[in-house]
Amino acid sequence: MAGKRHELSLAYIGVIFYKDRLWVPSIGDLRAKILHEAHYLSYTIHPRSSKMYKDLKCMFRWSRLKKDIIKFVSKCDASQLVRADP
Repeated sequence: MAGKRHELSLAYIGVIFYKDRLWVPSIGDLRAKILHEAHYLSYTIHPRSSKMYKDLKCMFRWSRLKKDIIKFVSKCDASQLVRADP
């Protein structure tokens, strides 16, 4: 790891960043709350996993982000109904 630049940084308010994105630790249900808000906001109207990932990856970073989004969207009944329509 010699010569590697550290990607994590601590902001003055105690927030951890990975490059320019907010690092979300695996503590409690914080990640689930972020996914819920991103999926159920009134102006997004149940985005599919690819759209959610595109939006969230610009702001947040955590391990398994894409897999967590896919799993979350697959459990949404409304999203599955929309996808089933021809």
